[in-house]
Formats: sequence, structure tokens, C-alpha cells
Amino acid sequence: MPYPVNPVNWFIFYNLLRNFLDIVYDRTVPDNRPTLYLHAIVYSPLPVVLHHLYRFSIYEMFLFNTPAELYFLIDRIKFRFFFMSTTAIPREEIFIESLSYRTENSAPHYFDLECEQ
Repeated sequence: MPYPVNPVNWFIFYNLLRNFLDIVYDRTVPDNRPTLYLHAIVYSPLPVVLHHLYRFSIYEMFLFNTPAELYFLIDRIKFRFFFMSTTAIPREEIFIESLSYRTENSAPHYFDLECEQ
């Protein structure tokens, strides 16, 4: 990646995972494990959104930063990221906003944004 990811995003991501475990599981492992859907808006400097390899790198960063123990409790992680290039970022970094999770099948995050307009 030519630009760093803001470290605050990882703090938010780990807190979301912790809240997910606190809410969904009450010290028991269910028979059918849910799929975890991660939603986010990814802002990047202008040239990043044009390359699919950079997008794939962001997906990999989330997968590699997910604790292995979580995979015993969920079936898999599906991403619902909306990538946007902007010149409004003050520094050249990748900024992830509106990070959230859902356990039911959900539409992509950009569909939610489109419906709000």
C-alpha cells in the first residue's frame, strides 16, 4: 500500500469485534455459526481507488487483523465496503469511516447511502 491506514481505525475495529462477541454470544457456541458482515466507507487519496490490488490489500488487512479465535464462532467474514477517492483528506492516508457489523444478510453499504439521498 502506498498510503498508511489510520491506526484509530484498528482500535474501532477491535472494539466492534469485542462488542459483537459480547452481544451475540452468551458464553455458548451456537450450532450454526453466523456470517459476520463488515460495512465501511473507505476514503483514499485519488489514485488508490483505481487499482483493485489496493482494495484487495485492505480486505486482507482486515482478515489478517481478525483474531483466529473468532473463526471458531463465526462462519466467515463478508465485506460490504464502499471505496471513495477524495482530495478532502488532509494527509495522504487511507481513512475508514462508518465501520459497523451485522450478522444477517445485508445489502452493500453504498446501497444504504444511495437510499438516504
